[in-house]
Amino acid sequence: MSADLLIKQVDQYFFYLSNVSMELIKNAEGWRNKVYIDDLGNPTIGWGFDLRSLDNKYTHIIDEELKKSNEISLSTGNLILQHKITDLVMEMNLKIENFKDSDTLTQATLVDMAYNMGVNSLQEFKNFLHLLFTKQIIEAINDMASTLYYAQVKDRATRNLLNFFIAENKCFNYSICLLK
Repeated sequence: MSADLLIKQVDQYFFYLSNVSMELIKNAEGWRNKVYIDDLGNPTIGWGFDLRSLDNKYTHIIDEELKKSNEISLSTGNLILQHKITDLVMEMNLKIENFKDSDTLTQATLVDMAYNMGVNSLQEFKNFLHLLFTKQIIEAINDMASTLYYAQVKDRATRNLLNFFIAENKCFNYSICLLK
């Protein structure tokens, strides 16, 4: 296989992973073009961007738009989200053992979890990650369902656990998965 073909395949795979991750995050976070205070008291905008912990390369862009119209555009929000996902995937490839060997839905779901809690916090779920990567999905689901993360973001966490079940069973119709 030529280097050009390999690069093209990696680009296509990353594009797909990024898009799946983006849809999961958008679905859970929702869009707000103006600054609001989130449930934890943090000033937030866009796709759940915490303005106090946002990287300077993004705050500059947001500040410029806020000065002009007191809001940010959806295209700016999408661009920042895309960059944040890229950063998360790179960090997870380095810090989460077996991440890069997982299927796309599992990776995208882990990216959503890391987006919500941070990669370092996700790493603390050692038992869950071990169970997930050793294909003990029911045990992994039960482990995660007993955590504070699950209690705090129950709808998002439930969706994510269902994604792990679907990915492991390689079926994208939940009712058919149950019949297996």
